[in-house]
Amino acid sequence: MPRLVALEWGNNEARLAAAEVRRGELVLEHAFVVPLVPRTEAGAAAEGGSGASRAAPAHSGEGGSAPYGLVPGGAASAAIAEALAARGLARAEVLVALGRASTELKLLTLPPAPDEELPDLVRFQAQTEFNALTEQWALDYLPRGAASENAPRQVLAAAVAPDVMRQVRTACEEAQLRLRRLVLRPCAAASLVLRQQAEERTQLVVDLLRDEVDLTVLSGRQVVLLRTARLPADVGTTQETLRPLLGEIRRTMAAAHNQLGGEKVSRVLVCGRGSEDAALVDRLSAELGLPSELFDPFGACTVSPQLRGQLPEHAGRFAPLVGMLLDEAEGVAPAFDFLHPRRRPPPPTKRRQYLSAAAAVLVLLLGGGGYVWLQLRALDEEIAGLLQQSAQADKAVEHARKVEERADAIGQWASSEIIWLDELAELAADLPPAQEAVLASIEGALTREGAELRLQGYVKSAGTVSSLEANLRDDRHRVELRRHQQDSKMRDYAWRFESTVVISQAESQPEREASTAGRSEEAPQPATRDKRRRQP
Repeated sequence: MPRLVALEWGNNEARLAAAEVRRGELVLEHAFVVPLVPRTEAGAAAEGGSGASRAAPAHSGEGGSAPYGLVPGGAASAAIAEALAARGLARAEVLVALGRASTELKLLTLPPAPDEELPDLVRFQAQTEFNALTEQWALDYLPRGAASENAPRQVLAAAVAPDVMRQVRTACEEAQLRLRRLVLRPCAAASLVLRQQAEERTQLVVDLLRDEVDLTVLSGRQVVLLRTARLPADVGTTQETLRPLLGEIRRTMAAAHNQLGGEKVSRVLVCGRGSEDAALVDRLSAELGLPSELFDPFGACTVSPQLRGQLPEHAGRFAPLVGMLLDEAEGVAPAFDFLHPRRRPPPPTKRRQYLSAAAAVLVLLLGGGGYVWLQLRALDEEIAGLLQQSAQADKAVEHARKVEERADAIGQWASSEIIWLDELAELAADLPPAQEAVLASIEGALTREGAELRLQGYVKSAGTVSSLEANLRDDRHRVELRRHQQDSKMRDYAWRFESTVVISQAESQPEREASTAGRSEEAPQPATRDKRRRQP
């Protein structure tokens, strides 16, 4: 295998690693940092500005647009090309890692379907849930769990905008590199961790970069949550400098707890090596009350003798690069590859069947006379043409049938959804004025009947409770009064009440869309809602 280069960049530096496979083993030969002038600073200098950095905003969580300024170009690409040429790595194939902020990430829920149908379903669903997804966006996904006949499928879908893809290709061309893969950076680091950690438990991987941190939650051997957060450059072990990192870690653990149905993170892994990283691990363990360990990325592969004596200072920043190189050397497909996204497998070929039939026909033709041979040849050609037309028609009919079945299934699944924003809008329209009633809490939950809203609040008088329940009750909403009693905690509101509004799914999708369209033309008022209700 030829020498491979892995590349990943931030606002201020590019990180590169190069390796070669020797006797079936990956040997890491280079790992170095190339300082970069942020694109925003370079643009300000070219325009005669002060050169102050206008760094792209931070992005964390599961949404957000891609900050295109994170893709190097111009002078930055030239600096990368010069550093590679000095090490004899010019014109190599490159594996590029994109940060979480350069992608749009969504957790999609799909109808039950086998794995081979997921590519079409993911593209269809993503176009409705992503902000601005078009056919030109690079879209890949990571399935969550195995296929089941009755259970919905969940996938973690990631998309990259066409502008980012063009900038990555241009940056590689300017650096004289041939782009081979484009992967998601946190997943590359997670792949490296999973090679060394065999425990089937939930753990959080913390990868501190120069001015941001990748936080990846692994449940067993599956990636369940990805977050990237911007941090001050001086994160340390004191209480003041550690506070931003602790806040982001706790937010990530809380999000994972909700997503995993109550399962908690049981261990924290920090990518790094050396005394500073070890001190950080000790502080995190003390602050979080969880076992915390140090994970050395360079300990997961063979390092050449020349490199071993001059390893980079911040080893944790190279975890994604080492993970990409090992995956490529071992033929392991990355979790996300935006150059080669998952696609529907091609239909099985009938070439062997046709060849067998043709061989049999040929034997018959050779055994007959010239006249019979000519007649059979003409008939065979006609039959072959008809078979081809029939096969093409069968494929078209079968494809149309499957598309129709999927569309019906998706439509049926989507029509049963409770539109919480509509329910809250109707609730707000039917509540008495604030001088008569206030709500202390609202809780929503799905039930077998559909859903329910649990209300707690205070009213001025007992009669207001009856009026409120009458306003809320209609053919789709059943009101159950759980409790109302006098309470002096709230000034001007002498009664406290608890009620439950049970919401049924009787309304069909067309009726819901018509109802929504009507509300968009005119603000909802209690009188307008009462016209659509049955009398209590």
